[in-house]
Amino acid sequence: FPIIFVISLSIIQDIRSDFFRRSLDKSTNLKQANIIKNNELLTVNWKDIHTGDLVLVREEEPFPADLLILGTEDLSGISFIETANFDGETDLKIKQANTLIFNGEDYFEIAEKISLQIKIINPNPLLNKQGWSSKVTLKDGREVVLNPSN
Repeated sequence: FPIIFVISLSIIQDIRSDFFRRSLDKSTNLKQANIIKNNELLTVNWKDIHTGDLVLVREEEPFPADLLILGTEDLSGISFIETANFDGETDLKIKQANTLIFNGEDYFEIAEKISLQIKIINPNPLLNKQGWSSKVTLKDGREVVLNPSN
């Protein structure tokens, strides 16, 4: 009998936890962000952001996923990112836009000069240790390699 009681409590706790997580996911997915599509600034729910979308993030604004920094309001292209929601670290991480992509232009100019080519890889637990790189092709044909510092 005691084992049935313990298993029942565990099941109830799992159901409660799943319900809470689903509720939290739903409210998170309904938060809004700005994306640039077809040279227009659109407001969409986080759940509607897809790989390759250009997301406009303003200062102190949370964002839904890992993003590559293509440009910033700071002319140096530097931004400071807090990733506490992702990895629990409260230290600010410095990210810098690649200077071949960003030369102080506004976000519409950046969107006009790049053509994104995205290579999707399978999840890899060693990704953070081994590093990664990605490639952005500029409309003039030059290829720019991006990495975790971006």
